[in-house]
Amino acid sequence: MYEILCRSAERPFALSARSDVPQGGHAGLVLHMRENRSHLSEPARQSFAVLGAAMMALSILPVLSGHWLVPVFCLMAIGGLVFALEQHARSKPDGEVLEIAHGTIRHRDARGQASHMPCLFAKLDAQAPTPSSLRLILRSPNASVEIGRCLGLEERQALVPVIAAALAQGRR
Repeated sequence: MYEILCRSAERPFALSARSDVPQGGHAGLVLHMRENRSHLSEPARQSFAVLGAAMMALSILPVLSGHWLVPVFCLMAIGGLVFALEQHARSKPDGEVLEIAHGTIRHRDARGQASHMPCLFAKLDAQAPTPSSLRLILRSPNASVEIGRCLGLEERQALVPVIAAALAQGRR
């Protein structure tokens, strides 16, 4: 998920109106990116239920042969899967903030690492080694930083023209 905000020229440090692409009256772009943590869909919940039922059904035959550890292992595997899903849902989602304003690019990730680079010679490099992957890298002569690591493929593809337009505006 991402949210695009623009910084007002009159109030450079206050968030103002939302926009898809920075317009002439705004001094910059602020892009908040966050990992999508939506709940499991109904088909996904049904898939987990079918998986659990299949594991228990397959463990009946070994029980009839006297192998009691098979259903115990199946229950532990299902319990481990449910525990891992719950822990993942409770953990804080990854996020990044990209700001292009006043001729400067600022990037901050969820770990707190920040990078700054001038906008004048920066360019966006969209690398797609395979059709199912896309890496967005902001490059300048002195530094490079990968952005959008927490986003999905479609979201990264949608951000390429937005970031390119903001970079073009930042060079002016």
